Amino acid sequence: MSSSSGPTVVHLSDFGAQPLDSSQATEAINAAALNKALGSLRSGDTLLIRGVYHTNGGLVGTNLTDVTIQLDGQLVFSSSTRRWPRYMDDRGKKGGVMECLHLINPVNVTLTSSLGRGADGGVLDGSGAAWWGIPFVGYLIHVEDRPRLLRVSNGTQMMVENWLLLDPPYWAATFDFVAGLEVRYVGIQARRTSNEGHGLTDLSALNTDGFDVSGRDVWIHDCNVWNQDDCIAVKGCPSCGLDDPLRLSENMLFERINATGMGLTIGSIGGNSAVHNITFRDSVIYKTYKGIYMKFRHSNLTSISNILFENVLMVEPEQWPIWIGPAQQADTRNICHANPCSICWPYVPGAECRGQENATYQNVTLRNVTIQRPVRGAGVIMADPHFPMEGVVFDGVRVDPCGSSESNPSVDETFPMLPLRSRRDSYVEGSQLLAFAAILLLGTALIK
Repeated sequence: MSSSSGPTVVHLSDFGAQPLDSSQATEAINAAALNKALGSLRSGDTLLIRGVYHTNGGLVGTNLTDVTIQLDGQLVFSSSTRRWPRYMDDRGKKGGVMECLHLINPVNVTLTSSLGRGADGGVLDGSGAAWWGIPFVGYLIHVEDRPRLLRVSNGTQMMVENWLLLDPPYWAATFDFVAGLEVRYVGIQARRTSNEGHGLTDLSALNTDGFDVSGRDVWIHDCNVWNQDDCIAVKGCPSCGLDDPLRLSENMLFERINATGMGLTIGSIGGNSAVHNITFRDSVIYKTYKGIYMKFRHSNLTSISNILFENVLMVEPEQWPIWIGPAQQADTRNICHANPCSICWPYVPGAECRGQENATYQNVTLRNVTIQRPVRGAGVIMADPHFPMEGVVFDGVRVDPCGSSESNPSVDETFPMLPLRSRRDSYVEGSQLLAFAAILLLGTALIK
């Protein structure tokens, strides 16, 4: 630890952390060292993490103010799902898993790296394959009891830059109820194969959202996301009352986002949530499953209003390029359950999809959107007949089924902040027959 008239630099190594050792004993030692280091930070401090450290999850920083966490190396989270720390209730009973890294009530905190952008910068490695398990079988085991890789709750004036969030077990970067957030030069990758696009094996990394954000005054720009769920998801507060200001997410700009997954998303929005004044622009969506995706789930009184998607290029979307309607999602072991729209719809006989009651879209504009060589049609627009959409405008939305790809940037040019190649996934190798059986179970026997 060094000090001078300037800011104090706190070195993780001063707290007994041990680099380059992946044993379970060292993971526990490093988690304790990281939590101690986070707890020691005072206004003006910088926590410097230099090197590769294997660690347990459950890293928590509370009420950090005016500090910087500089990750000039890697934090590699444990692949031991059984030893993962869990929350405890007042009676000492174990609850759900703790997050990998969770910052609570941070004010003016910067997460950065001096090494470079995205994959060249600091790396949070979630060891996600251990949680995804054998394709679709792993989901039956853990469902959504999996840790978020980075979570920031009630943050004010946050900056996140120059990090790669690699193989998150669950959501990659979650920002709950932020007031002032900028994210730039960040990469997110969750892949099970090196294939382009999203086959069943890659999609078995379920619920690996990219950026999930609720709150206000958010600017996320110049980022790359390759995942198997929502690339960006603007969220609300489904548990908030109608008089609670946290029910509203507003004033967000997402630009120069190159992504592939379930697309640039608002939702799923439910309860009493409202989303207002959101812009996505100047972005490329490459071989994505969905592209522009807005969705409601069970609602009491919910609205999505004043939304703009502008200057968006979609290259070879694999499912629905545009979806404005109910949430098509799985959040139980019955993967075909309609809540309110089954992910098995329209492929599996009997799968349901219906518009969401008590939910309205108002003043939604898609301008200068180009869809090149879609595998399916242009998309789905669906509302409950008692809650029709209002002011939905398509201005310069063009579907080009035979468009040339010669003028498009290459994959490497589209995703310069990602390593792109997946790592060896032992849960995928040799598991095809078991995965196929799981797909049959999830897709047919469970549907009711």
